[in-house]
Amino acid sequence: MVRFSSVEKNLFTNSAPKVLTISTLRFKIYLLGNVWERTPRERCKGAKRRATTVIMPFSQLLTVLLILTFQCWLEVRAQRAAEKSPAPEVVQLRPEIPKRFGLEQAVQLAKINYPSIRESKARELAARENVHLEKLTQYMPKLDLLWQGLTSTRNNISGTLLGTHEIIPTISGAVRPGTSMISRWGSSAGAFFAWEPVDFGLHKAEINVAKSLYDQARWSTAVTELDVQVGAAASFIGALVAEQEVIANQATVDRLQVFYNTVSALVSKDLRAGVDKSLADAALLQSRNVLILSQERARIAKAALAEALGIAGTEVEIDAGPLLSMPGEFKRELLPGLEAHPLALKRQADIQTVLARYHALTRTYYPHFQILGAFWGRGSSYDEGGYASRNGLLLTVPDYGIGLNVIFRSLDIFSINSRKRVQRHNEQLERARYDLVMQNLKFQDEKSRALIEGSLKIAANTPLQLAAAQEAELRARTRYKVALANVVEVAEAEQLLAQSQIADAIARADVWRSLLVASAAHGTVKPFLTLVSSSEAKGK
Repeated sequence: MVRFSSVEKNLFTNSAPKVLTISTLRFKIYLLGNVWERTPRERCKGAKRRATTVIMPFSQLLTVLLILTFQCWLEVRAQRAAEKSPAPEVVQLRPEIPKRFGLEQAVQLAKINYPSIRESKARELAARENVHLEKLTQYMPKLDLLWQGLTSTRNNISGTLLGTHEIIPTISGAVRPGTSMISRWGSSAGAFFAWEPVDFGLHKAEINVAKSLYDQARWSTAVTELDVQVGAAASFIGALVAEQEVIANQATVDRLQVFYNTVSALVSKDLRAGVDKSLADAALLQSRNVLILSQERARIAKAALAEALGIAGTEVEIDAGPLLSMPGEFKRELLPGLEAHPLALKRQADIQTVLARYHALTRTYYPHFQILGAFWGRGSSYDEGGYASRNGLLLTVPDYGIGLNVIFRSLDIFSINSRKRVQRHNEQLERARYDLVMQNLKFQDEKSRALIEGSLKIAANTPLQLAAAQEAELRARTRYKVALANVVEVAEAEQLLAQSQIADAIARADVWRSLLVASAAHGTVKPFLTLVSSSEAKGK
């Protein structure tokens, strides 16, 4: 609450003078019943004041208003920065799972749904937010507010206390004769402002460290996404091959069942020996065991696929699409360079983080300039000097101070140089890791070339092998009917046919696998998925 004198009241009346000067005004500001007063009739030091007032020049009031205005400006800037900061990305935890899906859909499901990607995304968002936090930490001034009320005695003695202690409170005032354990109430309140306007590039260097850590997290997310997508595609191809094995083994069981019925009919008519029936039965039972094992592997492969998609425990049905046929032309020249691989970029980000920390150390050995400002007031129920308040909780004596701190830690040069040497060794470590990654990527690239070349040659031979096995199986059956072959020859022909069917399916799948390895070696699955999509379109 503010009270005005008669001169001040004229400001709000029709009879107010047209010209007023500051020297003619007297400001009385009442805070919780306590008076802060400014009057031009201030006496010299030590003069007694007639009322419980505190001399407050107009410059002090202006300082208070400036500090409050600056605080409001900081709050508005912080609020606007919070509004401009991007909202955290919402990751869909459980997308709708189709009943039957192809390879492209499987890769997309894994990218959206796999937990490790969500984990990496969360770390990336935290690292990005940490950049904003670092900017606030480095550039935001310090403004602390304090109010304290207490009851205490005021016994004092002359002496010195070295260091700063929180256990032993400080007492202001003169040394008084005698001691008294009667306490009275007092109060204190204040605001402290600190800002470091000149930093010699240290603040920016620390922010660059946070940005490099964000780059690390961003490329770590890219590496995780690549691993998950490649794993999902490889698991899909593996499940498809397991399905083809089941189909081939089921066909073998069906053919041997027909052959067993034929042998049984011939044995019942005494046209074949009874041992033929036993051999046919043994071959049929063996083929059934192989079928059971292949069904087991297919179930495990589909469970592994569900786990790779982030939907473990869910039954999945796959659509082969173009994967059972030969792919179209794969253009290696469209693949990005090995230097653009997310893992290589992650290692480069590691190097940049070390360099950023080293640069921050080079900005450390400089003086620190701090602008300091404080405004505080105190109150006491001890009646000395005419400043006592009734209950001691009202502020009666204000003060303020503005200053500049220059801090230079001269002996820190030794520890800073030691930390620089540590970062230099860390740089060598990260560069060695980068070289190791590039060596591995080059090996994977050469490996993919060999895989593609070898799988294409095998895939060209397996249709011929399958045709020859089919013809051999047909001839063996025909020879058995005319008593030119035995049951063992027919069983061997059936087993060879089953192996040829499985080998043909695996050969085509291996071609797609080698193309996947080639794409993964260059850090992306987009060329592989594009080839799958174009091959499927041509097949339709």
